[in-house]
Parts: sequence; C-alpha cells; structure tokens
Amino acid sequence: MSMIGLFGVKRLFRLVFPMEDILFLADADKEKMKWLEVLRALVEYIPPHPLWAELLWQRQENLNETHRAQPQGAASSSSCPA
Repeated sequence: MSMIGLFGVKRLFRLVFPMEDILFLADADKEKMKWLEVLRALVEYIPPHPLWAELLWQRQENLNETHRAQPQGAASSSSCPA
C-alpha cells in the first residue's frame, strides 16, 4: 500500500524526522491514545542538539565564565585546552 493510501486510516499517526518518517497504526482508539501520551512525554526530554554539541556548549560557557571572573590583565593558568 502506498503512503498516500495510508492517510485515510483512522488510527494512523506518524513522527516526521529530517531523514525519515515513522508510521504508527493502532488497533484501537485507546491504544492510539496510550502511544500519544508516551510519545508526548518523551518529546519533552529529547535535547534539541546532539549530546556532544550540548557538552561543547556547556564547556565553552564555563570557559567564558572563568574568563569573565578573572581580573583584567591577569594571566590565565589554563591557556591550553583540556
């Protein structure tokens, strides 16, 4: 069955990602509602960026705070990256 043919199905829903779609088909309305509850709860915890990007951003923020806390003209003791 083509994807277009699926859109008339009563308990069909899908998650859309940049590279793919995931289709869900529930057997009953109650089952569909359970799926939607779980997925809505999970979406709140999905970070907007990959973990490595979040860690890099956090490290840069820490370095910026350290730099701002140092008095003007003070030499940095940690000039080399960790």
